[in-house]
Amino acid sequence: MPFLSAKSYDQIADGDHPGELLRVEDGPGGSYGPNLKWIWLATLADGSVVELVAYTSTAFSPSRDPSRESKAYKWARACLGGQTPPRSMDPNDLKGAKVTLRTQIVTIEGVRYSRLIEVLPLPAMVGAAPNADGPRDSAFADYAAEADAAETEDVPF
Repeated sequence: MPFLSAKSYDQIADGDHPGELLRVEDGPGGSYGPNLKWIWLATLADGSVVELVAYTSTAFSPSRDPSRESKAYKWARACLGGQTPPRSMDPNDLKGAKVTLRTQIVTIEGVRYSRLIEVLPLPAMVGAAPNADGPRDSAFADYAAEADAAETEDVPF
């Protein structure tokens, strides 16, 4: 499962958080080959906004058995509100998608991490933070504008 990191380096509380996809980039790669870096904005229960980073493989594979779908495909489906993604797509089409980010704190080799367990369409959101679907505060708008300015080239699936 991919790890995520908060800009503040604090763990994100276990549970569901309203989220938005900021962008998808080429990841650094790893022992299993090339990967994708997904950058999300999560709104926490106190209304603060945190940037989360998680990685998937570059596989974009549907399946008749949802448990066998690639993570990138599942996340794209969540970004599309639960609808089936096309066989190929520009990841920039997903930018700005509103989702539910499910996180859990885990300890690996004595270090605590927040782990992104699932990315779900918004209807799965239970107990969303106040104003999750309402107007965003200026801090969120400033953060999103700053992140937009830092975008990189398109990443094909």
